[in-house]
Amino acid sequence: LAQPEWPWLFVGLLLLVVSLIPFLLLPVMIGRILDALIQDSTDAEKEEDLNEIVIFLLAILGAGSIFALMRSFTFNTAGERVVARLRIKLFTSIINQEIGLFDKRKTGELLSRLSSDTTSLQDVATSMVSMFFRGLIQLLFNATIMFVTSWKLTLVVFGVVPVVMVAIALYGRVVRKLATKYSDALGRATDTAQESISNVRTMRSFAGEAVEAVKYTRSIGDPDDRADRRCCWLPLEPPEGRLPSTYLLGVKKQALTATFIAFTSTAGLGALILVVWYGGLLVIEGDLTVGQLVSFMLYSTQVGASVGMMSGLVGNLYVAMGASKRTFQLIDRDPLVPSSGGLDLDDVEAAPALKKRAAAESGKADLSGEASGDEPSEKKGVRLALDAGASGG
Repeated sequence: LAQPEWPWLFVGLLLLVVSLIPFLLLPVMIGRILDALIQDSTDAEKEEDLNEIVIFLLAILGAGSIFALMRSFTFNTAGERVVARLRIKLFTSIINQEIGLFDKRKTGELLSRLSSDTTSLQDVATSMVSMFFRGLIQLLFNATIMFVTSWKLTLVVFGVVPVVMVAIALYGRVVRKLATKYSDALGRATDTAQESISNVRTMRSFAGEAVEAVKYTRSIGDPDDRADRRCCWLPLEPPEGRLPSTYLLGVKKQALTATFIAFTSTAGLGALILVVWYGGLLVIEGDLTVGQLVSFMLYSTQVGASVGMMSGLVGNLYVAMGASKRTFQLIDRDPLVPSSGGLDLDDVEAAPALKKRAAAESGKADLSGEASGDEPSEKKGVRLALDAGASGG
């Protein structure tokens, strides 16, 4: 789906790299400002160095903002094109399926695939792509500068990375299953609403408003029902035989996401505290200057922000993957009864071999009145053969 947009995505990636230059150089420039202010020189020299650094920062910041605008438009527009292409493919696949599929899949569920599921994929294909590459580039650049500045402090910072990676893997596995269940539950709720609204005259004639409201509330889940609440906002598990509501699955998903974010934030702040402590010891020993330590701490903060942002994006990506599972199943599904193709009637009438094979099969009854196995007559028209004793069902 995204193959036609690859050239534009490559252009957007180049624009992203250029737009990040001011943010990547900012910690180094701040460190140089601090070193310039505390060095042994005249006030005029300090002021001159300060002005040069600030003018340089303002220049690259102005250029970076222009490239950031172009990068955002390129990524987001390419994402819109991918999602539009996805919706067309999904709708085309749905309307070409056999009629039996529509007996199994309700209209509301199919509409939910076209609306909510594609919307979740739209976020992945637009802003998340740009944010992910931004975090990755920042992480790689900051890690390189930090290693050059002090490899000892760098090992302290990246000591928490394996722990965070394990947490991401465990979180992604669980949240993807929850997202799939949530998407299915939302599809059921949408189907209930669609049936009620499309048959509103029948519902009104039988005074069924209250019944339909109860059905829809059961599908969504009532957050104000105290009898259906385990503790705080967490509802009770549904009884055996009843499917979970979107509210129950949503609360579980949010609780899992909150736990994951809290864990990664705590790990990042803990690493930053260790950097302050160990970096202070290195400054005392003379291995680092104050400006280098401040630059390193700023880069460490950017690394933590990048890891946190990418962790959140990975979580959202797993959610979108779970939600889109049914969508791509519909796109890749081959109809059991193709809506096009086959043989034309003229081709069948002009093929004697097909006529002889149809007439020669044992146990067949010919609707033209001729016995099975006889030579077919030259009578024009459609001939139909059925198994003896078979029913039309």
